[in-house]
Amino acid sequence: DLVFKYAEYFEVANGVRVDGELRSFDMDLDFWTRDLNRNRVGQCYTIRKGAHKALDKHSQDSLRIDSYTNEMLRNIFNSKELFISYDHATFLSVQAALCGCNSVVIPDGVTTAEEWRRKFPQHKYGIAYGFEELQWSIDTKGLVKDHMKYLENQSIEMIKSFIQKCEERII
Repeated sequence: DLVFKYAEYFEVANGVRVDGELRSFDMDLDFWTRDLNRNRVGQCYTIRKGAHKALDKHSQDSLRIDSYTNEMLRNIFNSKELFISYDHATFLSVQAALCGCNSVVIPDGVTTAEEWRRKFPQHKYGIAYGFEELQWSIDTKGLVKDHMKYLENQSIEMIKSFIQKCEERII
């Protein structure tokens, strides 16, 4: 068997050899990179995989977006000032940043910001890991689109490497 990981975040059992990383990454940047320059008011948030955390970082009038379509999300991310994610792994944080919305992930209390960004390479720029990083995320929001393009290109190389390793194994 060949074992590939999507990212460092995912663990494998002891003794299992990892043959590389494999991501098929098509971000649909033309759709998501749309800051419509609307007046931004209020907050939105998601819980998803963060249900075990204290859900007390969003305001009472904040909009929960866990079940919205992409079209609706793009419109919401273009009308809200702040997106709060209790889920440390959701791609919604990147999508919010691409739309110009300030994006904050609520830390798990165990993982540092540096570890989190290493484990989730798509969260490298434009997303605060805790409210204390909010200004940094605003300052780096302009780097998100180019970083996503880089990750898309990187995923093409990963796919090529995966195909080569599979062919070598078969032959």
